[in-house]
Amino acid sequence: MKTQKQNDEEALKDILKPDPKRVEKAKKVIGEMLKAPEPNLWSGRYFVTAKLKEYMHRNYIFKDVEMTIFQWDMPEEEAISLLEPLGFTPGSSGDWWQYAISQAEETFSESQAKELIQFLEQYPGTQVDIKPATKPIEHGIGVGAISVGGFSDFYVFFEEPGYSLGFKVVGYYNLVSCEFEPNPDPKATLKEEEEKDKAMRYLSSFSLEDLLEVKEFIDKKIQVQKAKYRNK
Repeated sequence: MKTQKQNDEEALKDILKPDPKRVEKAKKVIGEMLKAPEPNLWSGRYFVTAKLKEYMHRNYIFKDVEMTIFQWDMPEEEAISLLEPLGFTPGSSGDWWQYAISQAEETFSESQAKELIQFLEQYPGTQVDIKPATKPIEHGIGVGAISVGGFSDFYVFFEEPGYSLGFKVVGYYNLVSCEFEPNPDPKATLKEEEEKDKAMRYLSSFSLEDLLEVKEFIDKKIQVQKAKYRNK
């Protein structure tokens, strides 16, 4: 007579025994899932990134620097036309509306992406990547709305002489994980770097409340600068 344990083991083996019909059905379902588009993909919108072989920051040369490209000051009517179908509106999103716009600014239409690729590939040692964009998320934030400083910053492409694109683009980068070496240029000066180091040491002595006040001041200055670029 079989013990309960033996009966349980046989029952388990029977459950685990492959059922040809079940296996075939599972393959069909998985195949359909692989063919189906990702539900969070944003139809007709694309992310563009650029990897620079070398990038000069302050007095150092950083290697394999990746930039996330985004649009600077996307016209609000364009942002509304992109975001409203996804449920984001100035009224319903409240204070988060600007952050929703920042996510839209990180995307490009197919024609814009193609123009952007040609533009960025003019820079020696630059590899450009394009991939389908994902839809904005509630309380999400695009790189254009991120506070920068230290090893992170924006590179303003549209301020370069001869800029030819019909829309303004900027690159966000963060150098924390990049390898680097000193700039061999003997004309390079460390004065700016020294001044920034002094400022950082001074800020490190601030309380949290003081730092929050400084952040509020800097955010206002950024808005002023963005308004100046918008009016150019």
